[in-house]
Amino acid sequence: MTNWNKDEVARLLRLGADIALKYFEAPRLDYKKDASVVTQADREIENAFAECFDAPEEGSWLFGEETLAGRSEGYIQDALDGTAWIVDPIDGTASYAHHFPMWAISIGYARGGNITEGAVYLPMEGEMLVSEGDAVYHAKGLPASNGPADFRIFSLPAAAVDDKLPIALAQRCVRAGGYTGRNVLHSTASAVFCLAHLMLGHYLAYVADLKLWDLAGALALLDKLGCASLREDGQPLDTRITEENYALDPAAGLGRWRAKGRPVFAASGEAVRYVRSCFQKP
Repeated sequence: MTNWNKDEVARLLRLGADIALKYFEAPRLDYKKDASVVTQADREIENAFAECFDAPEEGSWLFGEETLAGRSEGYIQDALDGTAWIVDPIDGTASYAHHFPMWAISIGYARGGNITEGAVYLPMEGEMLVSEGDAVYHAKGLPASNGPADFRIFSLPAAAVDDKLPIALAQRCVRAGGYTGRNVLHSTASAVFCLAHLMLGHYLAYVADLKLWDLAGALALLDKLGCASLREDGQPLDTRITEENYALDPAAGLGRWRAKGRPVFAASGEAVRYVRSCFQKP
């Protein structure tokens, strides 16, 4: 599969959800070198995606959280130069593994190192956001993986800076501390879950410290919806997979593919600046 098709992507996301839900009550756990948890469902979903996306002979490459570390540098460079499908089979595996609902599945699509399309799915809530062209589509209460999805054009809810709305944080940001504002803080250990709920208007902002596959499925959606982002150096985290935005050097070890500058995402630049001010040291 070399071209983006929102209906086919939606089908694959729901196929991934079927696999995840099959194991949800008794997931088999393992641990990676960085001590993060991985399950049999993560691997089975990525394998299912690989059947569609991992076809270099057809001009299609797979960037998957569970398999990217085993790819050659030649494969990685060809993917960045060509068509790359960037997938996170279960984002929020720690929540999934302990029976919490805050997990999601995502697929991002990049051409020439630029993320142009994306989709995110929250299986426990039946919520999906998927892009195609200039539009973002939303479906809720989705049926089984082989049923039709009732997509509607989606736009951001009306947003204003509000100290009553929760702010979502990545785990590393929680541990760093330094928050001085009044908003409730929420950390789910799932970037996709948080970014989806940001777009749905349930969070004021998301403070990120994550890797490419955690963000790729949502970045195109955020971009098409006109959301704002800001890194600590004052620059936005845009859709380009470049050294400016990510640690791409293999010498970075376990830190490779991490987004630089702990970006803040929100519906508006005003909200991003407000959140940044809340994290200034007293």
